[in-house]
Amino acid sequence: MKKFKISISTPVGKKFESDEVVMINANLSEGRIGIMANHSPLVSSLKISDFSIKFKNGSEEIGVIHGGVFSVVKNEVTILTTRFDWGDEVNISETQKEIKNIINQLQSDVKKVEAESLNNRYKYAELKLKIKTYKKN
Repeated sequence: MKKFKISISTPVGKKFESDEVVMINANLSEGRIGIMANHSPLVSSLKISDFSIKFKNGSEEIGVIHGGVFSVVKNEVTILTTRFDWGDEVNISETQKEIKNIINQLQSDVKKVEAESLNNRYKYAELKLKIKTYKKN
């Protein structure tokens, strides 16, 4: 399989970069997509979702992404997002505490805008737990 490059950046800097990628699976605003080398140019928004990268050596990494912008140009994928976590970075007990805190906040009297933000944080935290327990082949 032919390989290509990926770069994932957050407001605090570059989170990940590799030129050994053979496939990416992402959840764009239009739906789930798989990207391989020589994909046609594309720009889209990302949903809060799980995200996987398969490498030339056969390994795979799973992460969770907090939305953002996704582009493919000349065998290079660029992702700009507010937050990205790999499965092995997730602390289960901290994430479970975060979920409880979010639920408590949602049960209080919150404005619609705050509720939407809390719901997005909740979805992200749930996905972190999902990818942490994902079994690699």
